[in-house]
Amino acid sequence: MWVALAVLTLLVHLVVHEGAHAMALRRLGGDIREAGLGLPFPPRLRTTVQVRGRGRAEPSRPLVLSLSPWLIAAYVEPDDRSLKLIEQARYRDRAWFAGAGVVANLMASAALLVVLLGSRGAYLPAAAAAAAGVLIWSGRKMVTAAIPVLGVAALVFVVAGLVGSAGQQNGPVGLFRLLAQTDGPRSLLIMAIAVGLSLAVLNCIPIFPFDGGRVMDAALHDLFGDTAASRFRAVTGAFAFSLILYTIVSDWL
Repeated sequence: MWVALAVLTLLVHLVVHEGAHAMALRRLGGDIREAGLGLPFPPRLRTTVQVRGRGRAEPSRPLVLSLSPWLIAAYVEPDDRSLKLIEQARYRDRAWFAGAGVVANLMASAALLVVLLGSRGAYLPAAAAAAAGVLIWSGRKMVTAAIPVLGVAALVFVVAGLVGSAGQQNGPVGLFRLLAQTDGPRSLLIMAIAVGLSLAVLNCIPIFPFDGGRVMDAALHDLFGDTAASRFRAVTGAFAFSLILYTIVSDWL
């Protein structure tokens, strides 16, 4: 039962993360074309549902939902009109759309930490965790705008973690083995906090198409133009593909 709850916790974190992106896009006036759990690689199941428009005058629109067995990520994909809307938005709004998932994971982890500390009677640290959550939410757009800077530290942390775990299972199998260590409510809370923080740190790295890479792309576009941003996407995109491939292949090495 606890293993199932741990897996469900991971999925909830992923949904919260991508749901934050969808809500941020909605505030910008955009819409999602496709959303999925798992990496968008085959094999995967896809279905189309109809979503109501913003008002009575606006017709319903199709939304593609996807599910794949590579449950180490999730994604939302804006439609063509929304992509143009994002490109035309100011940097701070583009950074908020790209980094909203990071803030959502930090907020969820802070809330879970409050519950964990409160259950242990550590009310002062619990209050500090709650205050940290409030500060993160209050300065959410400043946090996402600063992701290109925070992402450097996150990248060092992630690379160090990969080097330190060389030879271990880091892909879906390794992740579910880690979740299988959950054996009680307190252990589940600790695991949930760790998963939320891990998702936040991983998505801060300045590599496209991670959230930090998308924020960096927006910053480079404003500072140096589309050519520099395109080169950044190409170079870091290849690195990201290698990173994802390594984590998956590591399960069978």
